[in-house]
Amino acid sequence: MHEFLGRCKRQAVRRVWLEGRASNDQGIGFYLNSGFTKNGRRKAFYSGPGEDALTMSLTLDDFIEKAR
Repeated sequence: MHEFLGRCKRQAVRRVWLEGRASNDQGIGFYLNSGFTKNGRRKAFYSGPGEDALTMSLTLDDFIEKAR
């Protein structure tokens, strides 16, 4: 994740967004530990089985400051 975010920063990306299944506690924990914050929920985003998605984002300036 650190390498990916570093590449994004070098390419002048300012913010990274993602979504994941609301039940994916391990994945959500990984992203939170990587500096992402929860932004919202997309109701019934996934099908088979139906489930909400959590949206998360990371401002890369925040990521660089935390990495120092």
